[in-house]
Amino acid sequence: MQSEFKLRKRGFLIGVFVIVTIILFSNTLTGFAAETPQKDAITKARNWLEANQNEDGSWGKYDIAFRDTSEIVSIFAKEETPKEYIKNSIQWLENLELKNHDMASRILPVIENRDRQREIVNTILLDQNKDGGWGITEGYESDIFDTILIVHAFAKELKTEKSENIEKTDQIIMSMQKAVSYIISEQNSNGSWSYEENGDSAVSLTAQVLLTLNDFKTKTNLTSVPLQTAMRKGGEYLLSVQNIDQTWGKDEDSIIKTLLSYRAILHTIGIDVVDTVDLSIIEVQNTNGSWYNNPYITALAIKAIEESKDVPDAEINSIRLWKNADGEKTECYLYKAYETMEIEVDSTYRNIEVDFLYYIKKQDGGIIAVDSEEKSIWNTKSSLPGDYSVIVQMKDKLSGKIFATAERHFIISPSFKMETVILTTDPKNTRTDYAVEVRTEATIITEANADKELDLKLTISNGSIEVKKEEKRILCKAENSVHSLDLASFTPDVSLIGDYCVQLQVFDGEMLLWEGKTIFEVLPPLPPTRIEATQSIDRSFLYPGDDLVGIQLKLMGEGIPEAPQRMPIDIVLILDSSGSMSGTPWIKTKEAAQLIADMIQPEDRCAVVSFGSSSQVHVALTSNKDFVKQSIANMYFSGGGTAMDAGIQAGFNILSEVGDDRQKVFILLSDGYPNSQSRVYSQISTVIEKQIKLFTLGLGSGVNGAFMQDIAHKTGGTYNFSPTPQELNSMMIEIAGEIFDTAGKQVIVESTIPVSPMTINMDKIQPIPTNRIDHLDGTKTLTWTLDRVVMGQEKVFEIEYYGSNLTPGIEVILTTNTKVSYVDKNNTNVVINLPDLCIPVRKYILDSKVTTDKERYTANEEITISHIVKNLSNHSSTLVGKIEIVDKDGKVIQPIAKEEHTWSGGQSKEFNYTWNTRNTMVGTYKVRVTWSGEDKTVSLDETTFEIIPDAGISNTVRVHKKQYTANEEVNINQKIKNNSTNYIAKGMTVKTTIRDEENNSIDSFSHVLPEILPNGDATVKSSWNTKQNPPGNYSIITEVYREMDKVTDSHVEFVIVEGTGVKVGITGEIEILKKQIDPMDKID
Repeated sequence: MQSEFKLRKRGFLIGVFVIVTIILFSNTLTGFAAETPQKDAITKARNWLEANQNEDGSWGKYDIAFRDTSEIVSIFAKEETPKEYIKNSIQWLENLELKNHDMASRILPVIENRDRQREIVNTILLDQNKDGGWGITEGYESDIFDTILIVHAFAKELKTEKSENIEKTDQIIMSMQKAVSYIISEQNSNGSWSYEENGDSAVSLTAQVLLTLNDFKTKTNLTSVPLQTAMRKGGEYLLSVQNIDQTWGKDEDSIIKTLLSYRAILHTIGIDVVDTVDLSIIEVQNTNGSWYNNPYITALAIKAIEESKDVPDAEINSIRLWKNADGEKTECYLYKAYETMEIEVDSTYRNIEVDFLYYIKKQDGGIIAVDSEEKSIWNTKSSLPGDYSVIVQMKDKLSGKIFATAERHFIISPSFKMETVILTTDPKNTRTDYAVEVRTEATIITEANADKELDLKLTISNGSIEVKKEEKRILCKAENSVHSLDLASFTPDVSLIGDYCVQLQVFDGEMLLWEGKTIFEVLPPLPPTRIEATQSIDRSFLYPGDDLVGIQLKLMGEGIPEAPQRMPIDIVLILDSSGSMSGTPWIKTKEAAQLIADMIQPEDRCAVVSFGSSSQVHVALTSNKDFVKQSIANMYFSGGGTAMDAGIQAGFNILSEVGDDRQKVFILLSDGYPNSQSRVYSQISTVIEKQIKLFTLGLGSGVNGAFMQDIAHKTGGTYNFSPTPQELNSMMIEIAGEIFDTAGKQVIVESTIPVSPMTINMDKIQPIPTNRIDHLDGTKTLTWTLDRVVMGQEKVFEIEYYGSNLTPGIEVILTTNTKVSYVDKNNTNVVINLPDLCIPVRKYILDSKVTTDKERYTANEEITISHIVKNLSNHSSTLVGKIEIVDKDGKVIQPIAKEEHTWSGGQSKEFNYTWNTRNTMVGTYKVRVTWSGEDKTVSLDETTFEIIPDAGISNTVRVHKKQYTANEEVNINQKIKNNSTNYIAKGMTVKTTIRDEENNSIDSFSHVLPEILPNGDATVKSSWNTKQNPPGNYSIITEVYREMDKVTDSHVEFVIVEGTGVKVGITGEIEILKKQIDPMDKID
């Protein structure tokens, strides 16, 4: 792509021509002057390498020859027609016996044998550890060095795999993503990486990590805020240890640091801070063309010098910052908490395709990458007051090199703003004679970067009677925008219908910041609903000759009335179309929205809204559900940020003209990660005020279930994660509010038993009929009467039939004229007519039994299925068998086989199959075998098995240092890991306890954990102040609970010492017997 971002106007055309000519001529001369020593140095180095190749085609000494050779081949192999000596080197590499991941990852990108490459890739993929990293070989714990070597190799492998095997490409990319997450998690606080945990910062390793992360970004086109931040922090670390001459050393022991760091800086910070390094490298080149007569160092030097070539004409001219206040955009360099800035860049570039990176440099020097989806938009949120800078970098999209960097200063001032307070009760109401204890809860939403103490005054009253009063002081910490508080509890009098007023006032000193109330209601009993009648047969067919069958008629005191006894409903579907919902989550969101739209009743209406960086109304309120479903199907994915508050506001706008004669409902479909939770909570306050119920559906990966459940709960709605159609139906029934206490009275059930080859035993009918009429034609009419059926009550009527000499191919009628009549709550007679029950007599008779080799399995385990089928008839039978794995609801998970077989009379056959559970989720499943003939089911047999988690939950807890003094913050970092590949961990809580050296509990607190996906983890960060606790040994114990059961625990110890700066400890020396371990050494 050839472009010029900006063209500047000059006074006269001739003036422009002269200036441009001079500039171009000057740049040309500069380019020639800079290129000559670089080109000469590379040519001399290549000639030296060619002349100093070993006889077998390798370079370097035996124990590290594979390293040196692979590095050199990676340079020469770029040529269209590699020379013969390079082909010899490649052959030497291909003949090596691979002893560890170091060798495998270095050789993979340069060998040409595709079969060998695929073998190496498959082996490495299988060896990946659960934390995403790799060790020196299979079974060893992960380390950074081997992990980056493999990610680098995979990045080179992607180009080949993309053209050959898309499925394998996806597998490699997923493996790389896990590895990159591991690499980022191991970064030190100063931005560096170490060869081992808690080891010293390593310059060369840090540079290699940054080059590998750049490879990952450029080859996969994937990035994230943590990745960008990690790269920038790593670059800043390298700068912090850079020498005054811009290098990291030029002697033989330190030149590698310079060669690697130089390239890493080009991809993280930019060329300005290393613009003389290439010449410094050339200065120490030997006259023979090598660097220190070392082939490996010489190869790295060639790569470094090559990086310095082709620097384009690119410049960032200026950075301006803008703030949008009250719809007016103004240039601004002073911000408060939770204000949004827009970054405007004026730049010039030619003949390259560029991308811009945006960072915020904090007052302590820390770096924050701006979200890649939002690009030039950043919200200050709760950033501490102080001096900040915006850093903008211009990079080459193809190589990832940084060509230009600019910085603009701004200030964040102290601020505290209370957005709103959400006051709720749990439960929302009760009914007479149903005693409950009511908890009052307040959620205070703030936008602040400074702590603030607030005073709360709570009053609960029933009419003129004051039930309870409470005052308390709370500290609103700046880093938390949402402050959830449990206030007083009370027990209402449920003998009478009435209201309880819960009133809250929030003060800052003497200033009243907020005042509001909520009502808890004691309601009358629910009115009745209808009776639902169903009937069933316990068999799908009869066998010829003698056989048995039973029927069942069931009455249920629940369901939806034929005439809805509720207000009509207006539903607004609010769909999350932000960047995190791309792919499968967006597809599932649209599918769920269409299912909901399909369930609305004729008197109801539905509207559709989506939100990404902004909101959009797709469908205004309408009762045409076909139009709604089609509109949802046609919706495009928007991407961008997650302006959930804007989506809810669009819902308000739609319902603004709706009167009180219609029920108002929001249904939010999202993964639960808005741009600003505080703004969403502010909208929730309005949702409650306008008496709108919000129902939330969690869709996507890593859903923030706790947040989605909380905002739904506060409005009286419910939360469902990845709901099934049945769960959506239950939700719609709950929305409709059609659940009552009494179903019907004066209930009469009547059925006629026709003349047929089947007979019934009157003594075995359950319950015994109230009346029986024997008709002249041989039929019998049975009648049952009930006084009433109430909600939740189930009445079952059972009849057993016995048949003899049944003829194949006929259909037996079991019941006719079955009906249920009752009187509903309006004293209206209701009659339900049920269809006649019939059952066919099949000509096939099979004895079928299916079994599995055991009852419980884990992930990726083989299930052996045995199936024995015997033809019980005297004639031959040809049938089609279908073997399937189904879930507990009967949904097919995996078809196993579909085959046609023939049996002679009385013949028995055995069939065996296998099925691998792979990553099928935990649950109860069945093997279902169906035999069919003439398009009719002859036999259906099932056996049940269970898939259990293949691993459990683990947790670790760390503190940021081991010694503390009085009144010092202990930063606690907990990681809870779901080690299973087939289980979603839900409903867990982590409890943290501080104990002294006598095991006394000093303090404790709990956090509700979000759902943790397979192989996923959740991080809980908290702090505890040592206050005036005496010096001594302390421990932090973390326990993870699922409901009341403890799942796992962990602990860490620390010391509180006397004084403010004195550190108490032990000094000593440790001697390492073997100073160096070579990559070729065998590791025990």
